[in-house]
Amino acid sequence: MAAEFQIEAPLDVGIHDLTINTDVGNLHYSLHVPESLPRDGSQPLILVLHYGGTPSGFYGRPLIEQLVLPAFGSLNPVIVAPVSVRGDWTNPDNKRLVFELVAALERAYSTDPKSRLITGYSMGAMGTWHIVSEYPNYFSAAIAISGFTVIEPERCTTPLYALHSRADSIFDAERLQTEIDKLDAAGCKVRVDFIDGIDHYNIPAFAPMLKNTVPWVLDVWGRTQ
Repeated sequence: MAAEFQIEAPLDVGIHDLTINTDVGNLHYSLHVPESLPRDGSQPLILVLHYGGTPSGFYGRPLIEQLVLPAFGSLNPVIVAPVSVRGDWTNPDNKRLVFELVAALERAYSTDPKSRLITGYSMGAMGTWHIVSEYPNYFSAAIAISGFTVIEPERCTTPLYALHSRADSIFDAERLQTEIDKLDAAGCKVRVDFIDGIDHYNIPAFAPMLKNTVPWVLDVWGRTQ
């Protein structure tokens, strides 16, 4: 699925803003390096897909800072947030580079292929639904925040958790519930949690909800914290 390309693999703890030159232009990405890097095949890797708009700079970094690291930092994961090169996350170039980047990070840090989590916000949430439906055996868990798309039940084999606000002005909460019910009735491993009174653009408000998914993620992975 993924070609090999070389990346910078810093060891310093913290978030690094990095760039790779690719055949379709520069791929910018923010990378969180945790305090411990055992390189023994046990470390989780989290892929973060950013929201819509016109990407500039290191566009996915706020999602690491405001959502993913506060929620999942205790799991000691490597976290990466690439910036889309062309359009949304259904674009073939974006998907190809995402998989190449994940593969390169797994080689560099010896992370656990069975503990890959994909998550995204808004457009990134749509991309999360889309990617796990197209590549059902690649990620072991998926969390979509403030966005969704319709997928067929037979393509829903990755455990998926949706987080959403009933006050969302972009994605209809009732429609999401209908989709979750449809997939659940077909035997898919899906669930949804709703919050009240939160606008679509209030990203940090979802941090506590995301943190509450940690037991579910650990259960999916067959791990204890």
